[in-house]
Amino acid sequence: MTPAALDIIVDPARLTLLQHTELLDSPPEEAFDRFTKLASKLLHTPVALVSLVDKERQFFKSAAGHGEPLVDIPRETSLSHSFCRYVVTSGAPFVVTDARTHPLVHASLAVHALGVVAIAAGSRRLTARPQNLYNNMPHKGVSR
Repeated sequence: MTPAALDIIVDPARLTLLQHTELLDSPPEEAFDRFTKLASKLLHTPVALVSLVDKERQFFKSAAGHGEPLVDIPRETSLSHSFCRYVVTSGAPFVVTDARTHPLVHASLAVHALGVVAIAAGSRRLTARPQNLYNNMPHKGVSR
C-alpha cells in the first residue's frame, strides 16, 4: 500500500465515523442480510458482502452466498485480502473483471485463498452502507 493510501486508511476522522456507526464487530442483522441477498440476486453474483474497512481489517457486516449463512470465510479478513481498501483509498467504485490478471489485485490473498475472481465494490461513504460483490468466475464488464 502506498503511503498516500495508508494515510487515507488510517485517517482519524474516517475511523471515528466508522466507530460511531457501531457496526464493526456487531452481530448479523436481518435488514443487512436481506440487502445482501437482494444485491446478489439482482446482480447475479454468487456472493455479496457488506463490508467495513478499518485500519487493519475489513469486517463483513453481512454476507450472502457460499451457502447460507456464509460459513466458509470468517466475518473479517486482514487488509491483505481486501479489495475494498481500493474503494476507500480512491473514493471511487472498484470493478475487476478478472482478479487473476488485474495489476492491483492479482497477488491478493483473496484471489489465492478465497478464490475471488471478479468484484464490484461500492461506495466509501459510511452513510451509503458500502457494499461489495464478488464472484469466482471471470466477468465481462468494465475493468478499472
